[in-house]
Amino acid sequence: MSKGLRARQDMEKERETLQAWKERVGQELDRVVAFWMEHSHDQEHGGFFTCLGREGRVYDDLKYVWLQGRQVWMYCRLYRTFQRFHHSQLLNAAKAGGEFLLRYARLAPPGKKCAFVLTRDGRPVKVQRTIFSECFYTMAMNELWRATGEVRYQTEAVEMMDQIVHWVREDASGLGRPQLQGAPTAEPMAVPMMLLNLVEQLGEADEELAGKYTELGDWCAQRILQHVQATHWRPAGFCSVIAFGKATLNFEPTWLTSSCCCPSAPDGTLTMEASFTSRMLMTSAPPSWSGP
Repeated sequence: MSKGLRARQDMEKERETLQAWKERVGQELDRVVAFWMEHSHDQEHGGFFTCLGREGRVYDDLKYVWLQGRQVWMYCRLYRTFQRFHHSQLLNAAKAGGEFLLRYARLAPPGKKCAFVLTRDGRPVKVQRTIFSECFYTMAMNELWRATGEVRYQTEAVEMMDQIVHWVREDASGLGRPQLQGAPTAEPMAVPMMLLNLVEQLGEADEELAGKYTELGDWCAQRILQHVQATHWRPAGFCSVIAFGKATLNFEPTWLTSSCCCPSAPDGTLTMEASFTSRMLMTSAPPSWSGP
């Protein structure tokens, strides 16, 4: 058998394997969406139940703002990008979740600080001195605008984004976290990671906002790289390379992950580095690159 024929046979086998996985993933997605559509919607108060057992039973009716935002975002993104999910039931559920957030997520409107946890009927239970509830609120509002065309959602998203940037880069006192003299200097990687996610979200197909947040995206990327390029990661097999003209991450198999070159915990569980790898690549890629 010639090398050319063998190569074509190998490519055809790989194509069949990929098609089989595509079909399986599609089936799993359909099952997951159907489960949440059936069991998570709170028809009485709005929003979503997110503490569900395997059979769909609600075992806790507290509503976490970041999870409410994620479900709104996911419903809208599915509605916009998959024809089989482009139906009014999904969009109406997303809008109901968005309206629940608009009514109850912020502690003292017009202030922007959001609760971390709400009761079923929207009363605040707990506040965290972080930006993450606000980040997922922003993602939800931006996707709702994209799915519905209602400008009020985009106004909410941009105003919240500007407030988040102010807290992170100028004055964090609004988060309720005072600057104490004896506190060690620290910069959690989760903050630039989430901000980079918002830069990508709000800048999608929006040249004005993409331009507005270009410098912020570069700032986030540099801070993320400061974490992953630190000396204590290198024994784990991590390294950075130049791709698309910018510093990014090295995709080579390692004994730690058997996939991308990202550190893992001793039990083999991927750490947070794995979750921003693709985002860094997409951020660094030229506009003509659409990914795999």
